[in-house]
Amino acid sequence: MSSKTNNFFSFNSIKESQKNFLIVLIIVLLPLLCFSNSLLGEFVYDDNLVVEENVYIKTLSNIPNLFLQTYWGENSGQGLYRPLTHITFALNFAIGGLDPYGYHLVNIFIHITNCLLIYCLSIAYCKSRFLSLLCTLFFAVHPIHSEAVAAIYGRPEILAITLLLIAWIAYFKSANSN
Repeated sequence: MSSKTNNFFSFNSIKESQKNFLIVLIIVLLPLLCFSNSLLGEFVYDDNLVVEENVYIKTLSNIPNLFLQTYWGENSGQGLYRPLTHITFALNFAIGGLDPYGYHLVNIFIHITNCLLIYCLSIAYCKSRFLSLLCTLFFAVHPIHSEAVAAIYGRPEILAITLLLIAWIAYFKSANSN
């Protein structure tokens, strides 16, 4: 091959903005492909309790009441408090009713957001695009995320990761600024 052909396939010959776009595209598409089979899934297991049978998410006027409810509803003895999750379910319901497709799509979107945040955090620490992308793709497709992303009732876990990563990035920027 000539050097002209080698430059065509070289990552170094791509402009910075194109490299960033390509990296973001890979980070978005891989988890989307990985979890797209969940889009056609129905409500299963605890989805029935936290979504289908939850009267508080069925109107946006109930959002203040979501701050007073436990995760599993009024009759639950467990005191899990997750109003942010319920608010996202209420928004899901307002847009798409009880169609599970929208709930699964939001879970995948949150996971993709987490992947992008992992990349930002990783690039801040190691400064290497390749290592950061590798770490991010490992996170994106790791099987431990399957239940949290594919099952609607797993949303609290992926939202918790989102908030943790945002806080971590904010801390890192604060600690490294003048």
